[in-house]
Amino acid sequence: MFHFGAPEDTVAAYFQALVATEGPGVPDIHFDEMTLEQQKFALTYARMICEGASVQGDPEEVIEAAIAMYDELFELLLENSDEFRDAVLSRRHVALNNDSKYYMMAKGLSAN
Repeated sequence: MFHFGAPEDTVAAYFQALVATEGPGVPDIHFDEMTLEQQKFALTYARMICEGASVQGDPEEVIEAAIAMYDELFELLLENSDEFRDAVLSRRHVALNNDSKYYMMAKGLSAN
């Protein structure tokens, strides 16, 4: 696949394509303006982008941009939802690549 523009633009295009075709829509607004439910849907789409970008052989810069989107949404959900944070801490929610950094993010927020 050819990639033009910034990696973030490629990830944004993937996100819009998923929103249009894969399930519940989310508004075209910044993530922090979304409702909690919309943020959860967006996190799912971001995870799909991360996994898809790796499988289809996207450049590393696109994969990193996809992970940055996932991380932004993950952190928003940790800040906005005690239920989500508890699910991460109790390991009922399996984060991207089962990476321990996400558990540590939740643990750090719960200590505050």
